[in-house]
Amino acid sequence: MLRREVYAVAGVLLALLKFWIDMHIAARYGVRWLPMSYWILPVQDSLAQIGSDALRTMYLTMLWTALPFALVGVALTYLRLRTVGLHGAWVLLFFVPLLNVLLFLSLCLLPDRAGAPPVPVPRSWRRFIPRDERGSWWAGALLPAPIGIAFCIVGAYYFHHYGWGLFVGAPFAIGMLAPLIAGAHAPRNAKDSAAVAAAAIVLWGAGLILLAAEGALCLLMASPIAILMGMLGAVIGHQIQARPNRPQGEWLGALVLLSVPALMGMELRLAQPPLYAVRTAVEINAPPEVVWRHVIAFPPLPEPTELLFRLGIAYPVAARIEGAGVGACRYCVFSTGAFVEPIIVWDAPRQLRFRVVENPPALVELSPYAPLPTPHTHGFFIAEQGEFRLTPLPGNRTRLEGTTWYRHNLYPAFYWRWWCDALIHQIHRRVLRHIKAQAEATTGALPAPRALAPPAR
Repeated sequence: MLRREVYAVAGVLLALLKFWIDMHIAARYGVRWLPMSYWILPVQDSLAQIGSDALRTMYLTMLWTALPFALVGVALTYLRLRTVGLHGAWVLLFFVPLLNVLLFLSLCLLPDRAGAPPVPVPRSWRRFIPRDERGSWWAGALLPAPIGIAFCIVGAYYFHHYGWGLFVGAPFAIGMLAPLIAGAHAPRNAKDSAAVAAAAIVLWGAGLILLAAEGALCLLMASPIAILMGMLGAVIGHQIQARPNRPQGEWLGALVLLSVPALMGMELRLAQPPLYAVRTAVEINAPPEVVWRHVIAFPPLPEPTELLFRLGIAYPVAARIEGAGVGACRYCVFSTGAFVEPIIVWDAPRQLRFRVVENPPALVELSPYAPLPTPHTHGFFIAEQGEFRLTPLPGNRTRLEGTTWYRHNLYPAFYWRWWCDALIHQIHRRVLRHIKAQAEATTGALPAPRALAPPAR
């Protein structure tokens, strides 16, 4: 007999110990090992630098150190299976990715059967769900999380695509699955179904952070659409688990789960995303000739106070230029690197326009494993061109307008365009306010024009 508390604590401690050992083995070869590395190989230049022989030695060392953990894990899982009244052959799931996590969570939730009167065991997936109300609720909250993490791995790391399947299909499926599991043995009311779906979405996000699959900042930006789709899924899941012909509805649930990776694969054929433009303007109490000097290059900006910049969104730091006129190269330095901007229009002091040939990462992930090399930090937001227009105004003033043309490879496009436009406006305002302050300070430092003496009579 093996109590579920002992099994849960032993499983977690053994997993943490194995991760600690593997992390130190990898560090000896200059490789950074994260929890996600058990499913996705580390994407690091060091993998190529250490050579195939050293890499083979590293993985063989990890394999040999895994043997005692595997033996102990199989033994504990077999004992736990027998304690809850399940056939010992289910221990083979210990070696199947994703299913082994689901099996572990189920065995942590199922009550002990030893010494209890025999209860008919369902001949379906319900045998892995506790019969008591609290246990089945926690099963509905916990078991969808590994499935959601698997969806993220498939979409982001295998298909290299962040789209409808990941941000719409996956949360809908998780929200639908949670009440189905929670109501496996007895129908749940609408309040319970909504609560267990919300808990499943939260635990899914927490799992992504703990496994280093995503950062908290990106999850924060994705949370509105994920929560909305999760609650829509919960409505469908609640209706399915409340119907008398539940097996037919469960086939529908299985079809929805299978459709998520299928949708991710189909999205690879989507056309190139459209080109968007974001314009922001400011009025400056300085003539265009003075403003122009601070447009082409400006000194370092003060540290940002905006919350999103402090959380990790890339923000402008300074700008410099090499050369003058068309063909010169401007470098707009951000907190994550520099935008390289060859000049294509130089109309001083009216218009400065440039192409963008190099984009730095859009953000630094907010994660306990920072820096976190998630795929979307490179190539999913692409600035293509930029422009400054200076328009003279009465009273020796200038209207300065900044424009950025960009594409993003995130879907639904309308949802992520809202985020991108808002962040670009924030970046524009930070730069334009700095140029305004520099230009007005320069104008204030200039000597006032001397009054002309009246002509002699």
